[in-house]
Amino acid sequence: MANYNVIRLSSVIPPYSLVTATSAPLSPKGRWGDRLYASVAEAVADVPGAEAWAGIGWVQDGETGQGLLAEHGGQSETQVRSDLEVTLESLRRGRGPVGERLGDVHMVTRGVRCTGDPVCSLVLAAFTTEAWAPVPSPSAGPPPARFGPTSG
Repeated sequence: MANYNVIRLSSVIPPYSLVTATSAPLSPKGRWGDRLYASVAEAVADVPGAEAWAGIGWVQDGETGQGLLAEHGGQSETQVRSDLEVTLESLRRGRGPVGERLGDVHMVTRGVRCTGDPVCSLVLAAFTTEAWAPVPSPSAGPPPARFGPTSG
């Protein structure tokens, strides 16, 4: 996600989505500065001995692929897992019959202990990338940069 502009999304998984959990670094397709639509959970710790835990949990309808996502950060894995379970159950209840069709809770959590310098734990659910503008042909040269106040 280092070379993308991250646009945070809320808790809805679109229909026909396939969620794949991985511990490998993400390498979404796209170019420098493209938009990366994602749900993000993060936590920080800056006191030696403290822990930073982040997690994303989700439930999906096995037939339609639509579902719900929750993101939480905290000081322990137990806390984050509990928060995810409670949030997803609340989101599920609020959807009535649609929520009743959503399957089991799935989660990805990651944590780190501060040993000196501040640390961060991050879990990201990447949806898609999108360019800001069509890719110009190499012979066109760079587009003109426009900075400054606008009028109107």
